[in-house]
Amino acid sequence: MKVKIFVIICLLAFTFSKCRTYNKDFPLVLIDKSYDLLLLSNQDLLSFGGSIVDTLIGYRGVVIFRQAYEGLPNDFICFDLACTSESCHYYNKVEVERFGINAVCPVCGTEYELLSYGWPTKANTDSGESNPLYQYKTYFSGRYLSVENK
Repeated sequence: MKVKIFVIICLLAFTFSKCRTYNKDFPLVLIDKSYDLLLLSNQDLLSFGGSIVDTLIGYRGVVIFRQAYEGLPNDFICFDLACTSESCHYYNKVEVERFGINAVCPVCGTEYELLSYGWPTKANTDSGESNPLYQYKTYFSGRYLSVENK
C-alpha cells in the first residue's frame, strides 16, 4: 500500500513539474494593465478574431486576441510578441496582421496560430524547434479587460 502511494505521488510530481517548462527561461516582465473595450483604439476586440497590439508592455510587446465571443472570461488571450524558436530565443518580434489569426517571425519564418494558444504551425527548418508564444493572464469583466503577470 505504501509503495502504491509513493508511486502515485512520484507520478503526480513528475506530471506537474513539466507544466510551463517550455518557456521557463522567458524574461520576467511584470504586467498589470486594463483596456476599456469601448475606446476606439480597443474596439477590434469587440468582435471574434479581433486583436490589438500594445508595444508598451511585455518583453517585446503583446498581442491581445479574441478567440471566442461568448462573454466569458476566457474569450481573450494575450501573448508576448517575442519569437520562441530556438534560433531567435526571444530576441525577435513576431508580426500580427489586423484581424489575423497568425503571428509570423520575419527573421526565422516561424508561424504561430493565435487560435491554437500560440502554438507554431509552420517552422523554418533552419530555426529548430519552437515553443508556443508566452502567454499572460487575462480577466474580462464586461467592459474592461485586464492583462496581468503577477
